[in-house]
Amino acid sequence: MAPKPDKAAQLDKPLPEVVDTSPPQSSTVLFIIGSALFLVSFLLPAVHVANSDLRGWVCAQVTLFSIAEPTEMDPLAFGSRLLNVVVLFYCGARLTDSAPRARRFLLYAAFACLILTWVLFSHESIRPLIGHYLWAAGALLITGWEGVDATKEIFLRR
Repeated sequence: MAPKPDKAAQLDKPLPEVVDTSPPQSSTVLFIIGSALFLVSFLLPAVHVANSDLRGWVCAQVTLFSIAEPTEMDPLAFGSRLLNVVVLFYCGARLTDSAPRARRFLLYAAFACLILTWVLFSHESIRPLIGHYLWAAGALLITGWEGVDATKEIFLRR
C-alpha cells in the first residue's frame, strides 16, 4: 500500500500560473478613445481635393463603392479603400476577444493601409485635413497596446 501524500507538502506547492489573454484596462481605454475619434472623423473635413474639402463620410462612401466596382487595380488607392473594412473586422475580433492571429494580421494590414494612403496623398497631391488625422489616430488607438506590441515585433526584431 502506497503511503498517503503529506498534506503540508501539497499546500506548499505553488499554484499554476494563470495566463490572462484579455487586453489590459489601459488598452480598453485606448480602444474607446480611438473608436470615438474614428467615428467623429467621418463628420469632419477629411481631405482637400480639386479646390474642395470632402468630409470623412464622403471619402468612406467613395472608397466603399470603389471597392465594389474597381476600375483600376492601383495598389495605393486599394490601401486607402480597405482601411475602414480592416478596422471594422479588427473591432469585431477585438470585441469578441477572438482570433488573436487574425487580429495580428489585421493590425499589419491596417498599418500597411495607412502607409499606402499617405503615399497616395503625396502622389495625387491630396491634402489631408483634420478629419483624416483623427481617422488615422483613431485607427491606431483602436489597436491599443496590441498595436504597440505588433510594431515592436516589426521594428525591433533581433
